[in-house]
Amino acid sequence: MCGRGARSDSAWQARIRLAERLGALVMSDLKTGAQFPTDHPAHIVPPFNALSKTAREIVCEADVILSLDWVDLGGLLKQAASVGTVSAKIIAATLDHTLHSGSGMEYQALPPRDVFMATTSDVAVEELNAALDELSSSQPPPTRGGQTGEAQRAEADRVGGEHAAIKSPWRERPAAKRKTRTTTASRSISVASALRAEFNDPTR
Repeated sequence: MCGRGARSDSAWQARIRLAERLGALVMSDLKTGAQFPTDHPAHIVPPFNALSKTAREIVCEADVILSLDWVDLGGLLKQAASVGTVSAKIIAATLDHTLHSGSGMEYQALPPRDVFMATTSDVAVEELNAALDELSSSQPPPTRGGQTGEAQRAEADRVGGEHAAIKSPWRERPAAKRKTRTTTASRSISVASALRAEFNDPTR
């Protein structure tokens, strides 16, 4: 869930890299500006203010939700719960709690969180990419249990490759619906064509 964050090219590339390495689906919010390329296969639904039925179903299907400073995460989860059960582990990176006060209740609904990261979304993405880099470059442990060093290196390369490789999103992006001309638009075109045929000089 790409909420507030930097709009620099480096920040965009970091988010893309993380999504591709995890095989994640991405959603973005119209209230926070562009955070992720909407034509990327991982960007599963168009940016929104309120979740569509498809978006709600996807949230319910997810096993892990990474909230990158999403605006009103509690409200999003409440919307999704209208079509099913949200059972995902929730990881939230935000500094919203530093602005909360009991009198104003500007924090809106307090969301459940399994892992809380008191940081900005950009720092969280940077740290997660660094952690995946470390996993992909980890060295095999000493030989033990009859397994040769070569076999252990092969296993480490396999595991490391899984963290470094680009993965496909876990759900395909729905095909875009083509907009058809409305009856009113078609009628207007017909009238314009008829008028043009009646006059030698349509600019008069």
